[in-house]
Amino acid sequence: MIAETIDAAQHEIPVQACWLTSVPILRALVAAEPRGLDVAAILDKSQDRQGDPRGRYSRRYLAHAGIRVLIDDEPAIAHNKVLVLDARPSSPARSTSPRPPTLGTPRT
Repeated sequence: MIAETIDAAQHEIPVQACWLTSVPILRALVAAEPRGLDVAAILDKSQDRQGDPRGRYSRRYLAHAGIRVLIDDEPAIAHNKVLVLDARPSSPARSTSPRPPTLGTPRT
């Protein structure tokens, strides 16, 4: 269901996830980039750990496809799961997070 929703997007797909390892979602994100969509991912620092190949694979898979990948390395864990498709200025987003995320540097 999420992958099909990503497939229907027409403009942009910013995504933030604590642990993004779903193969159908990863494939849908990668397939959206060549269609001209602005795709970006903010992942938790746990996906950048050397000891877990699943997280590193997801990060590298997205980056290799040309998708901007940022690692949120400030909080203890960035436990958000957010997917925004084709946002419009007339429908502002609201956050329930106590503070906005601080972002580390892009990693490939």
